[in-house]
Amino acid sequence: MTNINSLIFYMSLFVVVIVLAYIYDYLKKKNKKILANFTLIVAFAILTIISGIRYKVGSDYNAYIKLYSRYDYLELGSRFLFSISNLISDNPQTIIFTYSLFTNIFIMFAIREAKFKGSTALIMASYLFLYFPFSLNIIRQSLAVAILLLAFLKIINNKKKFAIFLGVLACLVHGSAIFFIPYFLIFLFAKEEKIYKTTFLYTGVLLIALLAYITLFGKTSTSIKYFGYLGKFSIKNIDYYQFLSYIPFLLICLTSRKVLKKSKLTSSLNGLFISGVLFEVILSSTQVSRIGIYFSIYSIFLMPSLLEEIKNKNTRKITKIIYFVFLIIYFVGVYYLHGRTSIFPYKTIFMKEI
Repeated sequence: MTNINSLIFYMSLFVVVIVLAYIYDYLKKKNKKILANFTLIVAFAILTIISGIRYKVGSDYNAYIKLYSRYDYLELGSRFLFSISNLISDNPQTIIFTYSLFTNIFIMFAIREAKFKGSTALIMASYLFLYFPFSLNIIRQSLAVAILLLAFLKIINNKKKFAIFLGVLACLVHGSAIFFIPYFLIFLFAKEEKIYKTTFLYTGVLLIALLAYITLFGKTSTSIKYFGYLGKFSIKNIDYYQFLSYIPFLLICLTSRKVLKKSKLTSSLNGLFISGVLFEVILSSTQVSRIGIYFSIYSIFLMPSLLEEIKNKNTRKITKIIYFVFLIIYFVGVYYLHGRTSIFPYKTIFMKEI
């Protein structure tokens, strides 16, 4: 496909999946749970197929193809997935499909676990336009992010034992998940009324520690891969694209402050998301932004949740439309025009010779 044809393809794919999410909401309201769940499964099955059969799509695609026969140095969980994939087939494409499958499964379960009162379609749109491209690129980390997303929602719903299991699993899939674990523990053990203070206190301590680390070790540090990223901090490397995705949230904060602390879900997500923004503002670089995805991914629930809490019906509808337009513009500008994550042009394993 050409780039423009690929853009049309992605947009068509997203529309189909968002419509299925809308149908899922409709069927749930009609108390047709089996049909609703089937519809959601179909939506994510489509995403899995599109992700799984892609060919040279995403910056890290070739690296994972090369890893297929030499993965011994990876994390234990990822080694397990590679081993299983090798048993299934000697075709390296199998590992691409495997990660796509499990990432989409965890995202789907996270959407169901959120028990969101509003539009699943808007949640799906947020995920597709902002974060789905990352799942085509940073493959192992995207799975870890999806696992921690579900784990956090399990905590919100007081399913703490399973949440702990998921937290450990995320670290076994990708080592960078360790950066998020302290926040995970705050929400796991802190009293609800103290979560904000504890979260911001920890963020302050962490930022001071990391700034001290950069000052002391600077660009000479390569001993620990992800801490080594911090030594590469440079104003020139600031990931402004990530900041652009925060614009809707910041506008809501400025214009509708009163809606920020009403529902349990919104209240829980708010402090975490803001901490992530601070983390990226002060320590931002292309590499650090990859760590920041562990925080910013929660915007797929936070923004729709905030929009649902706007009392005036007409204002709520108009704001949702504006947000949806923003998502489209962001995807076209960041992923299509500027080429972030290298998902253009889209090709499949059946189009290798094209």
